Amino acid sequence: MASRKSSGTEFNATREIEMDSIDYFMDKADREAMREETLELATEELMKDGAEYSPLNPSNLCETFGEMPDEMYGAIASFIRADDGPKLLAMIASFNDAYWNKLARSEAERDLQRQINEHFNEYNGE
Repeated sequence: MASRKSSGTEFNATREIEMDSIDYFMDKADREAMREETLELATEELMKDGAEYSPLNPSNLCETFGEMPDEMYGAIASFIRADDGPKLLAMIASFNDAYWNKLARSEAERDLQRQINEHFNEYNGE
């Protein structure tokens, strides 16, 4: 691996070429598509049954109810009065999934950024 000193910092030519090659062969749209796919897979993994962000975890379900907007409680009451269990269940399940998907996606984004930062620091010898 070729390296040289330049203004007090080490230059790693092989890594520089590798990074340039990645940028050369992948345009911005391809990089974004790869990033999106990575985040989707990570989000799914975080939301699997039994995982930290699983919508079906009882304590997570309790948190979901605590985060519901007040208007939803009126809708819940209406569905209970109308004895419309399927609509009630669909509304709660939809909100619950969306809520935990948002949280899991945020965690996946933070984790990806941590990995990028670690790679950047390693690449720069930090």
